[in-house]
Amino acid sequence: MAAQVTSQPTDRNSTLMNYACSSYSRTGENYFPSNLNTTLSSLRLQLTTSGHGTAHALLNGASVWAFAWCRGYLSIPDCLDCFDYGVDKLKPCGISNGAQVTYTDCDVRYENYNFFSEVNNSASIVLCDNTTAPHQKEFRKAAERLLLDLRIAASRATNFYAASTMKVAVDNATVYAIAQCNPNAGQSVCLECLKLRSRSLYDCLPATSGRATTGLGCFMMYDRAPIFGQNQTTDITSLLWDGAPEPKGAGYYRYKHLELATNNFSEENIIGKGGFGEVFKAIFDDKKVVAVKKLKVGYAGAKIEFENEILLISQIRHRNLLGLHGWSSEGSNLLLVLEYMPNGSLDKFLWDKVDTFSFGIVILEIISGRKCTYRNFDGSSTGLLEFAWKLYETKNLMKLVDETMDVNQYETQYVMNIIEIALLCTQSPVSKRPTMSEVVLMLQNDPSLGQRQLTRPTFIDHDWSIQAGSSEMPNEM
Repeated sequence: MAAQVTSQPTDRNSTLMNYACSSYSRTGENYFPSNLNTTLSSLRLQLTTSGHGTAHALLNGASVWAFAWCRGYLSIPDCLDCFDYGVDKLKPCGISNGAQVTYTDCDVRYENYNFFSEVNNSASIVLCDNTTAPHQKEFRKAAERLLLDLRIAASRATNFYAASTMKVAVDNATVYAIAQCNPNAGQSVCLECLKLRSRSLYDCLPATSGRATTGLGCFMMYDRAPIFGQNQTTDITSLLWDGAPEPKGAGYYRYKHLELATNNFSEENIIGKGGFGEVFKAIFDDKKVVAVKKLKVGYAGAKIEFENEILLISQIRHRNLLGLHGWSSEGSNLLLVLEYMPNGSLDKFLWDKVDTFSFGIVILEIISGRKCTYRNFDGSSTGLLEFAWKLYETKNLMKLVDETMDVNQYETQYVMNIIEIALLCTQSPVSKRPTMSEVVLMLQNDPSLGQRQLTRPTFIDHDWSIQAGSSEMPNEM
């Protein structure tokens, strides 16, 4: 549960967000206080070089585990100052089993057990300022976009930290924000933690500032006033686009411009419809043509669906997937601006094949990070499709996953399900393959996947064509 309160500043240049002492004491154990002092001294020494640290002492069975963490914008002296202030705050806890304090600038915590792996298990603490920003609509839009960018950038940064700004469309105002994860968190854990914190901060808006943290997993903050110095911003462009050049025109689009380019989202401009919205052809003044997906907002998950789609498209690059040019989110209008593909060209783009075989190949390419024509997966001339089937038969599907993908233990089963769906699409004969509508249901975790029996293609020759009862795929695949 996220505790949302109005911020109360302390007498130092930070804000107390959380303070708690364990209800259990270590009375009678002579070694616990000395072990605690040893641990805290070790933490302080680590903070002089890294800005974060972990330490523990186990002398005579009196276990003490401790953690300290400063925000990325703090200098070493300011980090030590915050740590010292936090330790003083914890002294009234006496010799309790554990205690923790969280400020805007830093966290300090100790326990009598190893809590370091509890990155995402703590309750969320959210503080919202009680002052409303002027030009609420424009301020909200700028802050939401900045927080979305930062949660992606911080999860990809080597130190899991990013700081940036965003101009408000009116009154020359600026939004400042940071996102930071526990240095011991993995990329996927960091992204999930920041995703939840950013949603909490959306609820703070249009307050002039907001802070959200778990105290151990991650921290996120935005403010109308400067949080960090002008020379302390992070170049997040390369982090948002995987180090590749940002697509031309990528960024935020004004709703009125998209409205004009689609002739007020007219019927004659519709080029596709789906369960979550409609797709329109849009032509700008410079004759540039794009596709605009207008998301339906008549259901509770529309905003989350929109954010997830931006994250998905911005992280994946494939020759058979449309590129993301930008997005727009003004009020209840949620739109994606995508690469345009003329009607009638998609079948040729996907090798003139109308069943789901090509879709299965694309999924295998994305997950493995290899083209389907790549050989020598297992030291032989085995191609991607045959290699995937061998791994399925030997129950080693996770060996197909690109090593650069950060898949944690909670995502393993989901990834294996996706691979199995791809294999379903490549079965022979063709009658064994699911329809695309069935594939959509399976991708939404429909239980019918587990009830299907996978049938291996009878034979895959060295020209990468499937033979014996299945439709042949052309050699250029």
